[in-house]
Amino acid sequence: MVTVDNNPISTQEVRLGDTIEIRFQDITDWMFFDKDIVRGAYTSKVLRKRMSPEERLKMNQESGMIFENEHE
Repeated sequence: MVTVDNNPISTQEVRLGDTIEIRFQDITDWMFFDKDIVRGAYTSKVLRKRMSPEERLKMNQESGMIFENEHE
């Protein structure tokens, strides 16, 4: 069971704060914060690799997020 922790964009079936059950095979991308480090977020990492170093730095500064293993 997980708690919806943001406002869903593409569905009206769940809302912020709802507790739902998700089957592992239905997950296509995921992310969570481990202290200040973003774990997962594979789609975001692909997009960040396409950014210039300056764009990534700006995103980091504005979001306060640190992406794991980004230097790889």
